[in-house]
Amino acid sequence: MHLHATGGRPLAVAAGVSLALAGAKLALGLVSGSLTLLASAADSFADAAMSALNAWGYRWARIPADANHPFGHGKLEGVLSVGQGMLLIGILASLLVGSFLGLSEGRALPRIDIAVAGLVGGGLISAFLTFWLHRASRSDDSLLIKADAAHYRLDFLSAVVAVGGLLAAGHFNLPWLDPLFCLVLAVLMLPDCFRLLRSGGAVLLDEALPEAETARVREVLEALDLPYHGLRTRRSGPLSFVEVHVVLDPRTPLGDAHQLVQAIAGDIREAVAGQVRVLVHPDAAGLADSIDHVLDEGIEDEPQERKADEHDPGTDG
Repeated sequence: MHLHATGGRPLAVAAGVSLALAGAKLALGLVSGSLTLLASAADSFADAAMSALNAWGYRWARIPADANHPFGHGKLEGVLSVGQGMLLIGILASLLVGSFLGLSEGRALPRIDIAVAGLVGGGLISAFLTFWLHRASRSDDSLLIKADAAHYRLDFLSAVVAVGGLLAAGHFNLPWLDPLFCLVLAVLMLPDCFRLLRSGGAVLLDEALPEAETARVREVLEALDLPYHGLRTRRSGPLSFVEVHVVLDPRTPLGDAHQLVQAIAGDIREAVAGQVRVLVHPDAAGLADSIDHVLDEGIEDEPQERKADEHDPGTDG
């Protein structure tokens, strides 16, 4: 099984580059005594681990559906995204503790030249990886590629802030600026952690597709001039799922109904970007569809006692 050319390979290369960069930052951080550079090294080690995990997850999330996973393996992207968010939060906690200890205990002024050189080099590499992964995400709408690009974009911005802090510390001879900017970097990373948790949770909890895509599906359905209900959408890795019930005249021949729902499914696939699996279920007007109405209107306290409603072609949809 090979990594996808537009997604897996950039993630694997990013992992290797980040690991080498983390080692260089760690060595320079120990030599210079800069907490800011050591914090950046820890972030790069986390990036390397996450990029490697993302490369593996990218491959497995694209394994076709099988007997044990009839909906595919796409939710692995959500699991990994949440896991990365939790890992970053743990790293941030350690950076915050180190920053507060540095501020309270005091530290000698680090070697500014070495620390700045390490941060500038790391920032330039992070900028390149951000650009490269962003290009890959244009042709492959993968949550993992977008998450990786977000990591390296944050690394670049953090390097800019950290270089400014170290130069100020050296110019004004204020050693406490180093742990202070380490603290600033940790705070800047927090939104990225929460975005990873939010996006991964959306996949795991079957959140609907973005409103813009759902609106395009509704446009297709409204153009049919047929009642519909039970529209549900979700995302699972590289796949989008769309399900809807359309209400047809019960006298419609089975073959005609089949052709109609297949045509509707095709129109929906063209309206939604990426790979889409569409299920259009034909309902007969005037006949009960109680289970689906429960889903449409919300499950009651005792759904087993709910009476089946009948479709009203004049009001349904």
